[in-house]
Amino acid sequence: MHYVVKNWEKHYETCHSKAYKHPTWIAIPSDLTSDGYLAMMEEPDGPAMYGAFLATLLVAQRCKPRGALIKSDGTPHTAATISRKTRVPQTVTQRMLDFLVDVGWVEEVRDGKKDD
Repeated sequence: MHYVVKNWEKHYETCHSKAYKHPTWIAIPSDLTSDGYLAMMEEPDGPAMYGAFLATLLVAQRCKPRGALIKSDGTPHTAATISRKTRVPQTVTQRMLDFLVDVGWVEEVRDGKKDD
């Protein structure tokens, strides 16, 4: 099982970012009224989860394919490995992943098939 940032290409890529093998920046939607953003910010730890999500996007942009949280050796990133890379506490990272799977911003993929 691995995590995938849902709709990566639609939300986090531009024609400019696609031109780079290793971009040094990321496009991020700025809609502060989306249901997912509002639901996250209503949580007591919402700002921490949002920060963890932004840091996770930076990890995801370096993965192959972009947006799929898979390490360079082909093994899946976990909350622990994302936490190690981003320096965000593992508990916050795991909470963010669980929350965003529920909200629909992140998907769990098992054996090439998305979980429902």
